[in-house]
Amino acid sequence: MEDQKVDFTKWFPDETGVHDHAQTGSWNISEQYHDTTWITNEALSHLESIPNDEPWFSWVSYNDPHEPFVCPEPWFSQVDTDALPMREGYREGEFADKPFFYSEVYESPGSGWSESWRDSSGHDVPCAYSRKDLSGKEREAMQATLGMVAMIDHHVGRLIDHLEATGLAENTLIIFTSDHGELHGQHGLWHKGLFAYEEVQRIPFLAWGPGLIRRPSGSGALVNLVDLPKTFLSLAGLPIPQSIQGCDLTPILTGQCDTVRDATTVELQATQKVYQLTLITETHKLVVYRNQDYGELYDLEKDPDQYVNLWALPDCAGTKSELLLKLAQTRLKEEGHTHPRKAYA
Repeated sequence: MEDQKVDFTKWFPDETGVHDHAQTGSWNISEQYHDTTWITNEALSHLESIPNDEPWFSWVSYNDPHEPFVCPEPWFSQVDTDALPMREGYREGEFADKPFFYSEVYESPGSGWSESWRDSSGHDVPCAYSRKDLSGKEREAMQATLGMVAMIDHHVGRLIDHLEATGLAENTLIIFTSDHGELHGQHGLWHKGLFAYEEVQRIPFLAWGPGLIRRPSGSGALVNLVDLPKTFLSLAGLPIPQSIQGCDLTPILTGQCDTVRDATTVELQATQKVYQLTLITETHKLVVYRNQDYGELYDLEKDPDQYVNLWALPDCAGTKSELLLKLAQTRLKEEGHTHPRKAYA
C-alpha cells in the first residue's frame, strides 16, 4: 500500500497507536487492498512463472479468518444471518472439574492470565481469553468470520481457475487446511491456545486431485499436519528421510484404506512454563501438562463438547492408564525411525 501511495492508516489504526480489539462488523477497506487479495495476486504471479514441464510446490498462507472480527464488503453483508450458527456459551459450573486456569481466565475482567504465567522473557500464554468486551457482539463477530471465509473461498477459486486454464490442474494436488481452530464464545471463551477443545484442535483438511482423491464423501480418519511432508514426498516419488515424522496419507486419499493411525497428538508449548500435550483417539481425548498432576480426560462419543472431565474419577482410572500408555507409544512413533547402525565404535 505504501508503494501504491495509499493512506492505509484509516484502515489500520494500529499505525497511529490505536487498536480496538472489540471492533466487529463491516470493514470499510476496499477489497482491492485487503491482504487476502494481495496474497492471492502474489500466488498467481508465482504460478504464472512456473514452467509447465517442471515439478513445483506452492504454499499460499492467508491471515484470515482472524480477529478483529471485521470483514470487507460485499462479503460481510452476503452472510445469511438467518442461518447463522451460534454455539452455546458458558454453562454455569462447567469448569468445576477442569484445571484451575479455565475458571481463572473466564472470570478475569482483563486479559485472563495473571503475571505468574509469564516466563522469563515476559511472554504470556497466548490468545485464549474470555473477551467480555465482545459481549452482545457475538453474532456480528461470527458473521464477520464467515464473511472472511467466503472471501478466501472466492480467492482460492481464482487460483484453481488458473490451474485449470493452464492445464496444471490435471497434475496438481491441492490441500486446504489451517494451523488451528478458533473458539467464538463457546464455553464463554474466545480464540485459541491452551484450552483443548475440539473447536481449537480440530481443523479443516480438504484434499483435491484429479485421478488421485477417491473419497468424495470424506473421511473420519485421524490425520495431523505433521503428516503432510511425508505425504507430499510420497506422491512426488521422492525419497523419504528415515527420521521424518508423520504418516503417509496417500492410502487414505486414494481409498486403499480407511486410516493409517489409531491416535494422534496435539502439542502446545505456550511459554517456558506451560507445556501441554493432547492425545486424541477415535473415542477419547487425554490432556497432560508438564510438571503438573492435573489433567483432562474426555469421552468424545458421549461428551463431544467436553463438559465432563473424567481425569480424577476412580471408575475411569483404567481408561486413563490405557491412554497414558497410548500417549507414550504414539510419541515414540512420532520420532521417526532410527538410522541403521553402521559401526559399533
